[in-house]
Amino acid sequence: MKMINMHKKGDILKTKKPVRIWNMDKEMYHAAVVWQDEYDGRGDFLGIMLTTDCRKSDNILMLENHFNETLKFKFKESRFVNQLFYKLREWSRFIKVGELTEQGIVFIEENLTNTEPMLFSDYITRR
Repeated sequence: MKMINMHKKGDILKTKKPVRIWNMDKEMYHAAVVWQDEYDGRGDFLGIMLTTDCRKSDNILMLENHFNETLKFKFKESRFVNQLFYKLREWSRFIKVGELTEQGIVFIEENLTNTEPMLFSDYITRR
């Protein structure tokens, strides 16, 4: 029987490979923070997208102490996109690459204002 990894709020996941979302010209490969109490790896989940893009005003700069630096994912002027997203299992299998510290989770909780989940394709078309 295949082992399923349980993930918790604050775990940072990436797809195994870049994903073409909707009809975009390029593939996406952003990390996502699990934003629900648990995620069993089997279906879709609610997530917060991490990026280094500083051009968009709704991308909020985080701090080094928001990330567990002992894991693969490290702070690189990382920002979170101020939007809760549906992360779809159909894109690819997600693997854990890092995790937020308690300070990182609290920081997003205090600064996330767009809490109605949406698909990334809908987010792009409303911009």
